[in-house]
Amino acid sequence: MKKFVFGTLLFLFAFASVQAQSRGTYDNGQKKYEGTVSKGKKVGEWVFFHDNGQKQREGVYSNGIPSGDWKEYYRNGQMKSEGRYVSSGGKAEKHGTWTTYHKKGSRKTEGDYRAGKPVGTWFEYNTLGIEIKKIQR
Repeated sequence: MKKFVFGTLLFLFAFASVQAQSRGTYDNGQKKYEGTVSKGKKVGEWVFFHDNGQKQREGVYSNGIPSGDWKEYYRNGQMKSEGRYVSSGGKAEKHGTWTTYHKKGSRKTEGDYRAGKPVGTWFEYNTLGIEIKKIQR
């Protein structure tokens, strides 16, 4: 029985050291971030917060690198930007359509990235969401 208990505890300790929840707080007690760390690298869903408690950004990490869909927010809670990251050569690159927003929520810019570089036609919008400019990249 002692061997079973010791083996179980050893297994749990080994698993806990491989994957653990990570949370941080600001000096004012508000959450700063929360997510999972595995083998010293961020993995899975992560959420970062402004010091006022509003979300700052959220997305997924794969082996310590941002991957997939990410969203970023202003301090007032409005969406700031959204888009997708892909891993290339051990680093994250923007890929696909990215959209940025004005502080009150209307679209600001929209366009595509390929291999981390803006490509194609990009659109700019005023604070009312009306297209004001097209830029060819």
